[in-house]
Amino acid sequence: MSFALTSHAEYQPPVTYEKYIQTVTVHSDGTYEEINEGVTLIETKKGVNSSSTLDLEFNPAMEKTEIIEAYTLTPEGKRINVSKDKIRVRDDPIDGGADMFTGAKHKVLIFPDIAIGSRICYKMKITHFKTEFKGQFFYTSVMSPTQRNGLYKIKFIIDKKIPVKFDVKDIEGGLIRDTHKDNIYEFAFNRTDILPPESGSVSIYDFAPHIFVSSFQSQEALGDAYQKIAYPKTKPSGYVQGLADMIIAEAGGGDKRAEAKAFYEWVVKNIRYVAVYVGNGGIEPHDAETIAKNGYGDCKDHAVILEALLRTKGIKSSPALINSGVAYTLPAVAVLAPHNHVITYLPEFDLYADSTTQFTPFGQLPYWDQDKPVILAALNLLGRTPKMQSNEAKLNSEVTLNIKEDGFIEGKSRTIVEGSLENGYRRSQHGNLGKDDQQIVTDRLSGFSETGYGEITATEPTDFKSPFKEETTFTLDPVSNFPGQGAIKVPVGLAQGRIFIEAQDKPKDKINFPFSCASKKYNEHYTINFPSNVRVTRIPPNTSFKKDGLIYKADYVRSKNTVDVKRELIYEYPSMSCKPSDQENLKDLFANLRKDLMSQIFYE
Repeated sequence: MSFALTSHAEYQPPVTYEKYIQTVTVHSDGTYEEINEGVTLIETKKGVNSSSTLDLEFNPAMEKTEIIEAYTLTPEGKRINVSKDKIRVRDDPIDGGADMFTGAKHKVLIFPDIAIGSRICYKMKITHFKTEFKGQFFYTSVMSPTQRNGLYKIKFIIDKKIPVKFDVKDIEGGLIRDTHKDNIYEFAFNRTDILPPESGSVSIYDFAPHIFVSSFQSQEALGDAYQKIAYPKTKPSGYVQGLADMIIAEAGGGDKRAEAKAFYEWVVKNIRYVAVYVGNGGIEPHDAETIAKNGYGDCKDHAVILEALLRTKGIKSSPALINSGVAYTLPAVAVLAPHNHVITYLPEFDLYADSTTQFTPFGQLPYWDQDKPVILAALNLLGRTPKMQSNEAKLNSEVTLNIKEDGFIEGKSRTIVEGSLENGYRRSQHGNLGKDDQQIVTDRLSGFSETGYGEITATEPTDFKSPFKEETTFTLDPVSNFPGQGAIKVPVGLAQGRIFIEAQDKPKDKINFPFSCASKKYNEHYTINFPSNVRVTRIPPNTSFKKDGLIYKADYVRSKNTVDVKRELIYEYPSMSCKPSDQENLKDLFANLRKDLMSQIFYE
């Protein structure tokens, strides 16, 4: 195998998957059975806690599960069967909650006498008697580089009447034989050298060993299959037509783009995001009128009601199948994963819209939707959402600090956030609504190792008329010696202090996986006024760093008792998936950033 990994002796995985053997029998109509046999060795206390039960989620409307055998093998070699009363079927724990309704069930196996050195052993059969897309089969398996596999073996027995394509990376195997009816494939994989998990890494779909199998002839064919299910749901009823007329009337009319914006904002504010996975609900949306009357729906439902409203005004749109996590590539064959989300594309404006994001203005996308490959279902095309760029995802802060003779600091700040950064700040502001105002102030100041009191006012989170703005006034307790000789680092106060926060996030010495990265720009301007009886004797030197799209500049100017500080931090990446080697540039930036932020203004 060509997938080489460096061993990290200090990392001990909670379990080792000593054996996993799977046989998948695929019929001509896309339905299939799988028989799974596994042996898992418990390596650590964490493994004891996480693996004493086996939770099998299944959709009873589409599949059924059968436990053939299940038992614990103790470290001494004693077999203890899982008794029937320890195999329980329950509803999905989140079913009926505020954010999801699901028809899924869980078959939970409770293994007895689990300890370090135990093995949990099982054999089961899962029958998929209904397909998500009629007559189609697809299969996905990805081998995590943080997971130790003794033996992974899979056999496919596929009816010749359903032609399939394979995308196999760093796993040995292929077609071994055929019969008059079936093609038979076998694959095998193992891994002993593993790596610890890394926060911030991209999806393992983008780089790990995998097997993807699909009967779809292309990604566009998958999109067309989804379109055939979803498009009939978007037909505007009389109710939806009346709703659209009301929305436009209340918005005051306008051109086609203004109408699209009005519809988008209405869906954002009036259709609550609630995932509904009942029957084939993971694929099939509800009809537009039902969604509008219910006032809630999942991503597919959001795309349907928005498309229905747009259709009333002759504005074309297409569902866009996308990954809303950190997968930035598409497999070579058309499988449903890593697609886990549906947004809307408006070709007339070459614009993407995600109405499930409550705090994203029309014309923008949240971070997790950007720089992603998409299947444009209605257009029979593949596309890609725009990536973050520093000239549009930016934050500007103006901060005034008046130091009093006793060392207390009275200040004010004004921050404007634009573009792709807005969603996070609007979401944060929404989370603060209803909280104790002074506690919010205290928590923010403590993040900068400062104390005091103040007031924060900000744009209403769903007011999209202008970029997000925040203004503060505050009084800080002394942060250095006053009166007398001393030195002071630039205080942050109640400003957003993004550059300070960036300087607390030390890059790892080494990473092994590609990581998610974002282009953005932070500008901060501090005006520090010292008391008239104080003389500023020295200011920090100007600093400048520039390397492969990473820029940091800090300029210090003294005019009598005022020190003017301008800082600019820019990240500009060619994509939102960065290579491990890019970490070295971040380490260099971090060193320069920390050095500057620790510099002091001297006075007497």
